[in-house]
Amino acid sequence: MRCQIARRANQGQALVEAALVTLAFLLLFVGAFDFGQVFFVHQSLVERARAAARWGAVHPYHPEAIRNYVLYGRPLAAEPARPVGFLGLTPANVSVSRFDAGTEADRIVVRIEGYRFYFLTPLIAGQRTGQAVVVVMPYEGS
Repeated sequence: MRCQIARRANQGQALVEAALVTLAFLLLFVGAFDFGQVFFVHQSLVERARAAARWGAVHPYHPEAIRNYVLYGRPLAAEPARPVGFLGLTPANVSVSRFDAGTEADRIVVRIEGYRFYFLTPLIAGQRTGQAVVVVMPYEGS
């Protein structure tokens, strides 16, 4: 009889330990997923801004075309049926400017800010705004 009571207590202890370990593992797994998502979104936006700045650096300066390149991957505006840009970006998220025009220090600046992503990890879950992405490229166009 005593042996059965001891065995039952051990089974209950093992169940509680398994539940705690599973919870910790799931939190680490979802946290790693969230970190990967944030890293992916940021790097994707940096690459899109670099590509747009490169395109703008070798073509005649046209800020709207550079903005469209960031949003849609081409210098033309999107079709009315698909107005949302890359990773949910809108024209309000992207700004394009040019500094020191006509000088040796002529630069195009592409800035992406106010983009959103979602965390799934408990305690920090919800919508967040990412860090601004700024790309500066020497202007070589005519």
